[in-house]
Amino acid sequence: MISGINLDSVCDYTLEKDTENPTIWKLGLLPSDVFGKISAEAAKAGDIETAYALLGVSLRGWENFSFTYETKPKQICGRSFEVVPSELLSRIPLTAITELTRKVMELNGLTGQEIKN
Repeated sequence: MISGINLDSVCDYTLEKDTENPTIWKLGLLPSDVFGKISAEAAKAGDIETAYALLGVSLRGWENFSFTYETKPKQICGRSFEVVPSELLSRIPLTAITELTRKVMELNGLTGQEIKN
């Protein structure tokens, strides 16, 4: 049996190497059409643009990070979403962006092979 996506669920995630007083990242699931649109645009854009787009939509907050969490409304697939602005995402180290994006892709159901393709 297939089950629906719980768009209200949030996964607490700590970066693998963030062991001393770690930041807790709050990652949410994306609607399938939004995840599909961003994934499809990845072929045109590039890996880093895709990483920022996915993380901007799926990041629902954090604990113990040096900046205040904030969002701005953005239209995606004809609906308004609260998205972390790029000015704020750019303050997160690139290694963290990469690891968080991998976790977002995992949460949204892509296997390792699907990610490579």
